[in-house]
Amino acid sequence: MKQITRWSPDTCSCVLDIEWDDTEPESSRTHTIKAVVSRCGSHQAGSDEGIFKAVLSENTRKNRVFGLAQQALPGVTLEDYDWSFDAERVLEVKFANMTPAQKVQLQQDCDNQFRNLVKITEKQFEIR
Repeated sequence: MKQITRWSPDTCSCVLDIEWDDTEPESSRTHTIKAVVSRCGSHQAGSDEGIFKAVLSENTRKNRVFGLAQQALPGVTLEDYDWSFDAERVLEVKFANMTPAQKVQLQQDCDNQFRNLVKITEKQFEIR
């Protein structure tokens, strides 16, 4: 049966209604855009399908970068991970406690997978 889920990704303030079929196995289920309920400032232009693809791509990239970090940085946690998108929607990522070699390796891994769409920096802690 067709279902509609309202999705508010954590990568922007867009709100999307996504359609999917609950009779399909989760591993092969497809999601399609039913409606863009609201658009954030970064996703004002384009078709509903284009907005869905952009938002899904950004959200997937953010999650996959954390997966790469889990492989490269032993013991990394979500608390070590800060991220944001710049005006061009490049993902700017900061991790705590990275060695220079780990930073270089993680940036290379991201470049191999996402070209120039991820920038790795070191997380700075505030001293109070």
